[in-house]
Amino acid sequence: MRKVLLALLGVLSIVGITSCHHVTKHNEFHVPEEFDMNKNYTISFWAKNDSDQRQIDVYKKAISDFNTYYPNITVELRNFTSYPDIYREVLVNLNTNTAPNVCISYPDNVATYLESPNSVIPLDNLLTDAKYGLQGSCVKYKTIGDDGIVKTFLDEGILYDNYYTIPFMRSTEALYINKTYVERLGYTIPDIPTWDWLFEVCQKGVEERKEGKTSITSLVDPSKDFKGMVYKSSDNWFIQYVFQANMPYTNSSGEVFIFNDKTTSFLLDLKSKCKKDYYESFAVSSHYPGDLINVWDAIFGIDSTAGATWIGYDSLQGTSSLGYEEFELELRIIPQLDINNPKMISQGPSICIFNKDDEEEVLASWLFAQFLLTDDVQMAYQKTEGYLPVTNSLLNSKEFKEYLNGTEIYSGAKKAKELLLNNLDNTFITPVFNGSANVRSAAGYLINSVSTKTDSFSTKEGIDKLYARCKTNYLDTSSKMSLGGILIITGISLAWVGIGVYVILQKVLKNKKQMKKS
Repeated sequence: MRKVLLALLGVLSIVGITSCHHVTKHNEFHVPEEFDMNKNYTISFWAKNDSDQRQIDVYKKAISDFNTYYPNITVELRNFTSYPDIYREVLVNLNTNTAPNVCISYPDNVATYLESPNSVIPLDNLLTDAKYGLQGSCVKYKTIGDDGIVKTFLDEGILYDNYYTIPFMRSTEALYINKTYVERLGYTIPDIPTWDWLFEVCQKGVEERKEGKTSITSLVDPSKDFKGMVYKSSDNWFIQYVFQANMPYTNSSGEVFIFNDKTTSFLLDLKSKCKKDYYESFAVSSHYPGDLINVWDAIFGIDSTAGATWIGYDSLQGTSSLGYEEFELELRIIPQLDINNPKMISQGPSICIFNKDDEEEVLASWLFAQFLLTDDVQMAYQKTEGYLPVTNSLLNSKEFKEYLNGTEIYSGAKKAKELLLNNLDNTFITPVFNGSANVRSAAGYLINSVSTKTDSFSTKEGIDKLYARCKTNYLDTSSKMSLGGILIITGISLAWVGIGVYVILQKVLKNKKQMKKS
């Protein structure tokens, strides 16, 4: 046991030294005057896909096509199935100078990466560089031009007055509707739905189902669990409701304002509705919206427009509707509090570039990142889901317009892309700072905590206790995300794992010795 304790102390000492002294520091990046085509470079690209081979194939083809222009740049692709996995892996690798060169990221995550000084490249000078920028004269492939990126999407990459990300794809959230179901319940879908309208329809649907009515469709079992609506992203629900209600959320300085009487009323109302089966959240039930909508076990779903290919009777990737009555899928913007001032979140993957000692290696990374914005790559990737491409050159192209109006595209994906295109002026983003990802998690935690049928958090006093727990878990200074803190936690975890292995091995060796004696 003494050896175990010494091992623990040794590992913790190393962790302490590492967290205090060995966060890799880089010099400020300057765009090189020239890019040496006679020199070979190897860069890493970390990307996310939904275990979708088509997306992986798009990345692989992009790399192959890029190499026809830059055969001296080898791009090593590493795929992840979730953004949190990328985030955690980057944080660990930042400390050892093994972060990727190019990475699919969200601005909230990049704000934390920037805790390591100069770790992420500000892109302002690269975007406008005469030789290698968006209209660079020395770029070997056809660039998209200085005005090539949709300005709304580009400006979402501003952190601390600099561009630290460029957009790759964009989406928002949409209300997915079984139109056939709604009309059989006696309702008409408004152009802009309200929350009151949504829950009125949910109430009617739940009541009919509980009465055992089968007039809706002869193929649905009335005894099956039924929900009026499924919400995929609890944090987005909270954030969008707050913005619609003009309630305070955060500011760019990191102050958090979400714990107030208005929030309490909102959460108590949701608790009441959840108990009546008017809705459920994915985080609590593990049901995706398409899991229930596709088989008539929910009327509505709110999900990313990127996920449009998963929802609908004839959806390309979602839960099969085979054996169930066909229905018409309709999409609307998410329900609103004020139909004259609609508000909806803008989201989607972006690209950041990490600093390296060799500035030409960073320039090679930029040349590849910029290539991901070219028409062929954007066109191919947006076909895999309901994402909207981010460049004016493609959005205004004959090719994209013909695709959008053709027969190749799934009708749900077409409606999703058009919904975002028609509502760019109604989108918003939340303030970004180190810790903003924690605030987002806290918002989702509040929604999920009241999205159960138990009596927990069903009173004002209960909500106050929930606030205290939420602050402790997500927002206390001690829990604020930083590289040093993450490295310490990671190191301690690894230390205990190592100690566990050591103890097990000692027991195995001891048993072997006893067996030999016997």
